[in-house]
Amino acid sequence: MGLQSKDRTRRDPVRVARAAGFLILALVFPLRAETLEVAIAASVYQALPETTQRIVRALDNSGVQVNLTVLPNKRSLEMLRQGRVGLEFFRTPVVTGEMEQLIKLEPQLRSINFNMVTSINTPGHCQASEDDYRELTIAGVLGLGLHQVFFYPKFRDATSVNDVPTALKFVALQRADVTFFTQRDSGFIPC
Repeated sequence: MGLQSKDRTRRDPVRVARAAGFLILALVFPLRAETLEVAIAASVYQALPETTQRIVRALDNSGVQVNLTVLPNKRSLEMLRQGRVGLEFFRTPVVTGEMEQLIKLEPQLRSINFNMVTSINTPGHCQASEDDYRELTIAGVLGLGLHQVFFYPKFRDATSVNDVPTALKFVALQRADVTFFTQRDSGFIPC
């Protein structure tokens, strides 16, 4: 009985037609590659939107479909650590040094230089050496690992705020002596 049933399956013209139709459909419409999930920290995206879009276009042009998600700084790094995104833009070795599972892509795409920024009311802070930082306060961006790992330990006190504009406001109002930022902003003196 088992053989008869097997023979009937082979001879059943509807099943053969369905199988042939599926094979033809698969050959005519090849399977599409999955989309690469990419994350970027919100503060980086705000500072470098053109560079981010150039990288996304380069990936698109090379056949990689990208789904770019802008996230808070810590969440972006945590999603990368958990493998929920396959790529994250613009992390520094200082921040990712302890994460052995990450692969740094070479050559580096860009270097970012930070300027120390102070209020126009306190231009003397521009002359501060790294030894003088111990007497100053800093406003940094919450979740921006470079601020927390690299800059905060050098200062007397550090305040974390939600974003770069708020850090700049803290400095303008002299609630913090300095912050570090990558672009000029009116009313502030990049040192």
